[in-house]
Amino acid sequence: MITTATVGFAVLLAAAAAQANEVRVLSSNGVKAALLELRPESERAIGRALAIEFGTSAGLKQRIEAGEEFDVAILTSEIIDDLARKRRIAGSTRADLAHSGIGVGVRKGASRPDILTPEALKQTLLAATSIAYARDGASRVHIEAMLERMGIAREVGRKTVLEQGSAKAMAAVAEGRSELVLTLLSELLPTAGIDVVGPLPAEYQNEVVFRAGVSALARNAESSRDLIQFLTGPAAARTFEANGMEPLRLDRFVQVNGLRIHYLDWGSAGKQPLLMLHGIGRVAHTFDHVVPHFNESYHVMAVDLRGHGDSDWDPEGAYLVEDYVKDIEKLVAVLRLTDIVLWGNSTGGRVAQVFASMHPGLVASVIVEDVGPERPREVANNVTRRIQKEDETGWENEDALFAELKSSNPRTGDEILHSLARHGSKRRADGRVIWKRDPNIARGFVPTQLWDHVRRIQAPILYILGGRSSIVPLETQERLREALPQVQIVTMPGLGHYPSEESPEEYLRIVDRFLEDTTPSIRRAPVRPHEADSNGKTAWEPRRKSRPLAQPTLGRDNPRSVL
Repeated sequence: MITTATVGFAVLLAAAAAQANEVRVLSSNGVKAALLELRPESERAIGRALAIEFGTSAGLKQRIEAGEEFDVAILTSEIIDDLARKRRIAGSTRADLAHSGIGVGVRKGASRPDILTPEALKQTLLAATSIAYARDGASRVHIEAMLERMGIAREVGRKTVLEQGSAKAMAAVAEGRSELVLTLLSELLPTAGIDVVGPLPAEYQNEVVFRAGVSALARNAESSRDLIQFLTGPAAARTFEANGMEPLRLDRFVQVNGLRIHYLDWGSAGKQPLLMLHGIGRVAHTFDHVVPHFNESYHVMAVDLRGHGDSDWDPEGAYLVEDYVKDIEKLVAVLRLTDIVLWGNSTGGRVAQVFASMHPGLVASVIVEDVGPERPREVANNVTRRIQKEDETGWENEDALFAELKSSNPRTGDEILHSLARHGSKRRADGRVIWKRDPNIARGFVPTQLWDHVRRIQAPILYILGGRSSIVPLETQERLREALPQVQIVTMPGLGHYPSEESPEEYLRIVDRFLEDTTPSIRRAPVRPHEADSNGKTAWEPRRKSRPLAQPTLGRDNPRSVL
């Protein structure tokens, strides 16, 4: 009897321990097919099992707000943001995974109706005997807004069947109880018994963005961050794409000036480009915590400057501001970017100022974080000594690096610093952790004077400064106001050199006001129309969007100053 009880108790303990080691994921049905396909590889990548529950984003939100425990949530972007505002999600851990458009499905083998144009779709909806969509699905609000715009909400409403969840809506069509189903393409594609007619016409299309975030009370916070890192990587991107979705962040490379430059691309080709440039001691992932705020309205890209992150090191040790600018010029040309919003922090801000002065026809506005036209010798010497010391000694492990970062950046959230330590470091041959950068970057950190360039900036420009930082003193701010009538200068009291990391919400409010004043219209990404098959029927398959932007002229004879 005692033996049986002991064994039973041991089994319960083992089960509890296994459950505690699992990463618990609450996920929208919209990414179900892709996430199930990615599950084995995800578990290998993070070294833990996943316990995944699927449901509607609205339903899962209610469970989270009621206090249900979880580690990672993958829901629509609006719901993740709302949960972050309510402190249920750690805001700095948010990352966009993929987005899906809304499509139309019919029973397998049934005739595919014409939905090629807005008028054709309208007539198809009016002619249908019955239409199903999810009562609580992410696409409902967009579907009903479309019907209102068409002026047929009442007529269609009389034959609409609202089901509890998209799975039941699709089952109604697969079983012949309804004629059409409207839901996300990522839900239609893997469903047996359904033929996909195609996406809604561009005029009525709305992309639903799926965003991940770590619970503010996650039991397995580190593994949860690792999971999101995997789900935003290239292997996961291919799986999302194969399941009718567009990945929202890709690691890309471009060959410029003999170097392979890495950049993060959050897609949305056709929207206004937002190009983000980091400073010394940072990498492209520096901006991960603010990108979700922008990438539904902008095509966001963040560059690893030469010698940093996953970009090549320059064999000659060329790391002056002018060298970085040359790379950005080439990258802009290769990617055919125009009307750019430039955002640079620290050294990236110097690069942004110079690029904007040299290419006024390409730049719509400039955001500069805690840096000005001058780099005094004392600042240059201090940073050079710090770089040399860090590269010589390194840290025992990533946790030791994080501890030092936290000590020197006490106002910055742990998730932001964990991300910097994870993405910005690597192991040396002796096992110690060092920054992922060329030690020779210190050679480019010299006294700098950019006033000749700054005076030529034509675009609206915003300088956001940390109140505790002395890098842009009051006299320099006054000179900026005299030199640039369009300048805005905002000081954030009590903050240091990276105010976007120390107080991201307030920083983003400042940037939003600036962009609202200076960017009157935001262009949405075009949606690819359906194509006709050989029988004249509407056929559709998911594939990548192209970038139909014109090649800019960069004016390479433009005289330069020594930077």
